[in-house]
Amino acid sequence: ALLHHPLGTLAAAFVMGIAGSLLLALVNAALAEAHPRWSARVLTEAQVAASICSLSTAVLIGLAASSQLGWRVAMLPPVVCVAGLLLLGRARRITLGSDPARTGNASVDAVDAARAPNLERLPRRFWARWTVVVLVIGIEFSVVFWGPEILRVHAGLGAAEASASMGFFIMGMLLGRVLGARFIAGSTF
Repeated sequence: ALLHHPLGTLAAAFVMGIAGSLLLALVNAALAEAHPRWSARVLTEAQVAASICSLSTAVLIGLAASSQLGWRVAMLPPVVCVAGLLLLGRARRITLGSDPARTGNASVDAVDAARAPNLERLPRRFWARWTVVVLVIGIEFSVVFWGPEILRVHAGLGAAEASASMGFFIMGMLLGRVLGARFIAGSTF
């Protein structure tokens, strides 16, 4: 939002992509470790929350872009949220997935290391599923990244309307995750 040169935008997108991917991996791992019995449900709920954030982001950027303030003002809420989380983290020390009883216990750590999966021994079925997941994520990101441009060029929408229209795609993802959660967890929200 602060840099007006394309190289600055690309560098920021690169950093955000790495940070977002790292955050996704860390949150999912921490939730699965903290709630092993309910991991399917908490992971699905986390994805629902992420979809709600994605939906609000698309709508917020579209609204900001169509206003006098411009799209850059839509970058302020995440900064405020991160600052609030940092303040909250300093006020309360939260450690997800750490077990105080295991701290400094080398024998337990050695047992866990022995149980760690060996990538060479993973079955072909795992790699087939992993490939499908990677391809689905690639398609999802492609639609989100290039969808607004396609809507702008081929459907004749303005930049703000095209960006806001991506909210419908993300809303569909949210609906799919909510319905998927009901099937996975066998419960209602």
